Amino acid sequence: MLLLLLHILCIWNCEYTLVASSESVMFSKGDSDSSLLNMRNCFNAGALIPEYLQRVETQVYQKLIAVAQRHEKSGQKPRPIVVITDVGKDYDDLAALTVLKELHRLRFVELRAVVANLMPSDKRARFARNALDSLGLEDTEVPVARGTSGSLDEHEELAHEFSGTGFVAKSDQSAGSPQDGQDLLFHIYQNARSMGEKLYLLCLSSLQDINEFASNHPELVAENTAEVHMQGGNYISKEGNLEPDCKAANNRFNLDAAKEWHHFIQTNGIPSYTYTKIAAFAAPLISEVFLELEATGHPIGAYLRRVQVEQDLAFYKRACENDSEKRFAPFMDQKWFLANKTNWHLRPHPSDGDALPTGEEVIPYLTKIVLYDVHAALGVAGEDVISELNIFKGKVRCIEIHKAGSKVVGRHRISCDDQSTMDPDEVNATVVALSALMKGSLLAVQEGLPSKKFEVGFSLHNSVSPVTRNIMVSNLTIEMLPQEKIRGRKKGKAYASLRGFAKLINSACRRVLLPLGLPLDLTDLRLPLRQPSVVLSIFHLVFLSVNLSVILLSDNLPPSFPSSYPPISHSISPSFLLRGVLRIASIRLVKKQMHTNWVPVAYIDSPGSCH
Repeated sequence: MLLLLLHILCIWNCEYTLVASSESVMFSKGDSDSSLLNMRNCFNAGALIPEYLQRVETQVYQKLIAVAQRHEKSGQKPRPIVVITDVGKDYDDLAALTVLKELHRLRFVELRAVVANLMPSDKRARFARNALDSLGLEDTEVPVARGTSGSLDEHEELAHEFSGTGFVAKSDQSAGSPQDGQDLLFHIYQNARSMGEKLYLLCLSSLQDINEFASNHPELVAENTAEVHMQGGNYISKEGNLEPDCKAANNRFNLDAAKEWHHFIQTNGIPSYTYTKIAAFAAPLISEVFLELEATGHPIGAYLRRVQVEQDLAFYKRACENDSEKRFAPFMDQKWFLANKTNWHLRPHPSDGDALPTGEEVIPYLTKIVLYDVHAALGVAGEDVISELNIFKGKVRCIEIHKAGSKVVGRHRISCDDQSTMDPDEVNATVVALSALMKGSLLAVQEGLPSKKFEVGFSLHNSVSPVTRNIMVSNLTIEMLPQEKIRGRKKGKAYASLRGFAKLINSACRRVLLPLGLPLDLTDLRLPLRQPSVVLSIFHLVFLSVNLSVILLSDNLPPSFPSSYPPISHSISPSFLLRGVLRIASIRLVKKQMHTNWVPVAYIDSPGSCH
């Protein structure tokens, strides 16, 4: 019992003593409020960025967090998103859900519902449910429903679609059938109407479901839809109508439904954003990205890596069919596939006249990953995000319509079509953004990172010895805000909360001195929570607090430095340091290059900025 109590105290109220040196420390009493604001912003920003990202990928997160901070300052809320997808059919749907989860965590979007269509829609709904669960989005947060068959033709379920995953539960009768997609859409739209909201639709598959719903509830959809984001293709006809491109797969599933839906959004003046296959082919990822996803240890990463090879191999075999009707699309023949999905023509290969690879011989050349749906998933985050990342420039096509007795200009943006091309900078920015968010999404789960709602609050008290005037102690108290109750949560959830809090503390140690102009790098601060603690399951900790005693040793404290604090000469005594060590018996702090050669990790330029 005594050991359990000691364990609780060690985690509940822990003290650290950090010692650092600097040539100068600039801090005054008048700056304290702005410095605390900077520190708060930095702690929260640092806690949101996963580790093990490349530098350019980390920069993507920094840009996104800058946009998120502007949203928070202006009071802009996350966009409420409804997703319709045929997840499992192609790997890009699951990759899109992975990106959406990260945008949800960063508070750009709020996933309200997912509808999985295309036969077998029951399986696809369970697939989506398990995928979201593994990403930390449970049913109470993001409901999933089964959609329609999505097509007039019967879809062939391929062997690789639902097998070999570490997150998909086996389909059985006891699991019950997922709820109906039309019922879920009605419930979500009714809630939006009652709250005075408008929803953002993300259509990644057949348009049959949303067209059916809009046909049955035209007023509800027209009045409560802010934007429609679609993966596919469309164009403005000579008559001035928005028409679906019949070559786009999502339109071909049910072309009549696609035509009716495009007519609906045009006549009701609903803005639309369309992301074409041309844009996706212009900015392919390399296969090493999926190897990195697998290396995260998350089961979705392993699934994506495996299915990418199996799906593209199946695609290639169909492309090699002499009968064009057996191909995915008549024009997608063997030469088209090798040019668009492989690096066959760029790499040396066995010279055998004009022979092309057959069957599994193509696997070593499957280096291009084309993620159609992920473009749309990122685009739904909003134009300010797109502008900040310098992606999806595209063009806007306007259609003038008459609505409620007045003229309205409908805006229908398309990311890229046959008449427009992406410049190299846009292509590179798109590739980096997609890889950063996919990898970061899985790493965030593995690291137990918090969402934007999971913040820190702290108080700072500085003291200077009136005797030496070259010592300052910053006592920093960090708390998890809101003081979120872990009571009643599963051990895994409580564990994730503590891991997220440990990430915040790690971030605090790296950034606590930066508002004072002191470059610092303290890394690898971790709570020893490799397994959910017995203490958590018994006591369900409801509050976490950490006290950081930061001792600054400086040879050049400015004369204006506040000296009206109590003497602190005792704070650097051996007993003080020993007491700090004993109080963190259950916490490991690794300090690299102590006292000298501190590596800058960020600098504060002005209140609210973090670099």
